[in-house]
Amino acid sequence: MFTIAARNQGNVASGPFTVTDLVPTGLDVVAASHGGIVSGDGRIVTWSDLDSIEPGATATVTVSVKVGDITTRPWRNVAEITEDGSDAYSTVDQPIADIDSVPGDPEGSDADNVSFDQAGEGDDVGFDDEDVADLTVEVVYDLEIAKRLVPGQTYRAGGTVLYEITVANEGNVSSGPVSFVDVLPKGLEFVSASHGGVFTDSGGDNAGVVT
Repeated sequence: MFTIAARNQGNVASGPFTVTDLVPTGLDVVAASHGGIVSGDGRIVTWSDLDSIEPGATATVTVSVKVGDITTRPWRNVAEITEDGSDAYSTVDQPIADIDSVPGDPEGSDADNVSFDQAGEGDDVGFDDEDVADLTVEVVYDLEIAKRLVPGQTYRAGGTVLYEITVANEGNVSSGPVSFVDVLPKGLEFVSASHGGVFTDSGGDNAGVVT
């Protein structure tokens, strides 16, 4: 979940304003608070006509995302105030605009910003209507295999013995196709295997393998 906060650093109420969040490819929007509307193939969240903020106050909205394609990591989520209510204070002789913002400016222009406390770097110095949040996820790939005798069996010469083999994904990404082998020792004869297991007679010290 990303939290987006807008603070009124002026000395008058803000009037209604609009916030736009650009969600990067690879993250899928799950939900947005305060009536946020998702558009642009699910990559743009817009909060239109948010309530006026009093001087010194902060308004907060949230957007929840899930990882759709981890191979596109890391991700940079960009939020911007794309419209504000400054025109309500304008007069014929004195137009009013946010003193350190250009709402809705193209991404990467000299009006981009970073945060409440630090208004940009380089060409971005002096503007605070846009902020970014970076996200990365460490890929953990970890498969585990376990083999056990199925409980409740009795064992005798010529009888059938049933083993259960489990493969567990202990990581945080899908495994893709998995292959494994089960080696049968001398003295045990293959009867059957579930899920299309194929028996190969290997001779030698083993009775064969199931793959």
